[in-house]
Amino acid sequence: MSTISLISGPVPVLALAAGAAGLGWLVVKSRRYLVRVVPVALIAAGGLTLVLVYVAENVFHWWDDTLPPILYIPAGLTFLALLLVVPRIRARSGSRLVAVVAGVVSVVLVAVASASFVNVHFGQYPTLASALGDTGVSDQPISSVAAGPNTPGTPATSQSTWTAPPNMPTGGTIYSVTIPGPVSGYASAPALVYLPPAYLAAPKASNLPVLVLFHGLPGSPVDWVNGGQIAQVMDTFAAAHDGLAPVVIIPDITNNGASDPPLCMDTKVSKSDTYLSVDLPAWVESTLGAGTASARQWAIAGYSYGGTCTMQLATNDSEVYPTFIDIAGETEPTVEGGRSAVISTYFAGDASAFTDQNALDRLKSHSFPDSAGIVVVGATDTTYRSQGQQVFDVAHASGMDVTEQVLPGGHSWQVWKPGLVNNLDWLAQRMGLIK
Repeated sequence: MSTISLISGPVPVLALAAGAAGLGWLVVKSRRYLVRVVPVALIAAGGLTLVLVYVAENVFHWWDDTLPPILYIPAGLTFLALLLVVPRIRARSGSRLVAVVAGVVSVVLVAVASASFVNVHFGQYPTLASALGDTGVSDQPISSVAAGPNTPGTPATSQSTWTAPPNMPTGGTIYSVTIPGPVSGYASAPALVYLPPAYLAAPKASNLPVLVLFHGLPGSPVDWVNGGQIAQVMDTFAAAHDGLAPVVIIPDITNNGASDPPLCMDTKVSKSDTYLSVDLPAWVESTLGAGTASARQWAIAGYSYGGTCTMQLATNDSEVYPTFIDIAGETEPTVEGGRSAVISTYFAGDASAFTDQNALDRLKSHSFPDSAGIVVVGATDTTYRSQGQQVFDVAHASGMDVTEQVLPGGHSWQVWKPGLVNNLDWLAQRMGLIK
């Protein structure tokens, strides 16, 4: 049951069919009902939908980008169902109880169909388990399996030096951890850590590489578990490489849900960059004994806001993160009000303090001879494709070893997940895990 797909196969088809049936029951009645009641409800539903569009896009800015208009249609249909349920019950023929039950069921079916339609577009909850909140995160502390710090000179494990022991687990495990910020003072919500089968084996693979993943905004680390299916993705990779895969760290990059997002920069709001480039690696090395051989063992990747974060760290901390994948990121960190608001809120009006850390400005003024990355964009991403193209152009012009990839899809997991999956072999080779 937990692996039932919610974005392909029969479930979304059945959901849409059931929603259509529910809406049909609410709409179709007598001629008088169709002429007098339904048009009024349609107009009211359209008005409510326009209000929703305005509030979502202009007041609260719920999305990183303007939501495709087609995705507001399900909301309008749900409004229509809610507006029709009372008059449809009153226009019953037969038992009131039956009409009430039918009305409630119809509204629920329309709402579920609408949610399914949106979920198919974004792929946020690909399975029934993810929709029910079953993330698969272990309830055991990571200390029960953590290797602790390496002894000096511990070599990095690679596929050429590793022999999988017979008792090795078939899959990895995700743990919830709190990564402290003693240097940065950064306030962080719990992070998620994926440990591959080879790390959980006895004896365990020592000194594995580390992949740090950044989520979008609004969002949290669990989005990489749900929409990104990171456990399944890494388990599949590990199964093809004798149980080996990078240790994956998914930190909270919201400053524990702060009203001003940290932007992965050191600002007057928080020292997010220092947290991600100093505190996080120090914790990983001392607690998990991973990534201690060289900087080439470290890579970062993120989508949307996390893609912007990726470029910030790749250009400000290239000595820590020389390998990166920017998936549908922006040209620069943004907030409502644009660059002027960023400079005012985060840098006390000092524009040079912003440009000193801004990725595109650094690409124009610094060289990155040891860095390599991939910029991934969605073919139908009307906003972020052009921004990704600009990031690639500037990075390429700077001499950085960078590749651009255009994948089918828009600003959704249709692009974000393949943006990582398609490049795992390249990442693992860069990190020295496989040849």
